[in-house]
Amino acid sequence: MTHYAWTIEAKGRQTIQKVTTIEDMHDVLRVLELPGVAPPHTGSRKC
Repeated sequence: MTHYAWTIEAKGRQTIQKVTTIEDMHDVLRVLELPGVAPPHTGSRKC
């Protein structure tokens, strides 16, 4: 399982710094009502 270090800075909110999985980051974005991000591409890409 991959973990990511990330920081969220939003006007009027305390800065959040965490190390979590992408799923946990999406949960935090949802709770804060901030737009999500596309998950990183993992695996081979067919052209």
